[in-house]
Amino acid sequence: MTTFSHEVRSELARIIAGDSCCQLAELTALLRANGEVLISSDGVSAGFTTENASVARKVFTLVKATTGLVAAVMVSRSRKLRRKNRYQVRVPLAGREGGLFDRLGISPVGRSENGEPIRRHCCKKAYLRGAFLGGGTVGRPESNYHLEISVRDENFAGSVVRVMKSMGITARYIMKGEEVYVVYLKAFEKIDKFLCLCGASDAVLRLQSCKVSREMRGAVNRLVNCESYNAERTLTAGYRQLQKIEAIIAAGCWQKLPAELQDTASLRLSHPEASLTELLTRAGGRVSKSLLNYRLRKIEQFADRL
Repeated sequence: MTTFSHEVRSELARIIAGDSCCQLAELTALLRANGEVLISSDGVSAGFTTENASVARKVFTLVKATTGLVAAVMVSRSRKLRRKNRYQVRVPLAGREGGLFDRLGISPVGRSENGEPIRRHCCKKAYLRGAFLGGGTVGRPESNYHLEISVRDENFAGSVVRVMKSMGITARYIMKGEEVYVVYLKAFEKIDKFLCLCGASDAVLRLQSCKVSREMRGAVNRLVNCESYNAERTLTAGYRQLQKIEAIIAAGCWQKLPAELQDTASLRLSHPEASLTELLTRAGGRVSKSLLNYRLRKIEQFADRL
């Protein structure tokens, strides 16, 4: 069973930006979030590992489109309980001249190929999309509102927070474990706007649908609780008044009650579970609601004086 995070990543992985500057921004964020330098017998390479085949395919496509380099994709079996496939994209690193990181301009925080800060609105959206694809998770909208992006570099975490802020989203990051920094969002409005900026339209629709459902369930529960409370209060009051009237009868003081109170007491004896409104109906509209309530209180006071 796929998680909501997996569905969001798969949806975002299908988006390929048309402009080369946006492709560079997205690949930069992807590699900064979850990239690493690998040293093996084949030489030095840049590696990116994921359990999502769509994300691996996108990294491969972006590397080829932006740098002209051909990446190698290796598939292995995870040793975890569910034993999912793990996809590792490896890109050979040349010397400093023409190297992958130099072409992407990764060394300066949040900078694009030409060394300038990411300024264009479309590039910022691609940058955030790449950061989420690299290390993002989002909670099930049916249970809670929580989105986080785990990265290995504090400078990059700060860069993601600053880009979010420039797009109208206030985020924070904390250090979690050893050299892991987590950028997180907890409010529905922030998560909704973030996913919308990244282009996850299907995820946004599901998020909003779940929010409406939760609000509807909450309204129904409040209504049911209110009705249950009113019913309980009605039964409690009727049982208490019934006990008072029975106490008056047991004490032989029924005749001491005024005639109008005897009528009201008889009405309550006949309908012990009825609400005040229902008693009014039984009384045939001869008295008002306030007067009926007043007479019931007088009966209770009379019983208390016995």
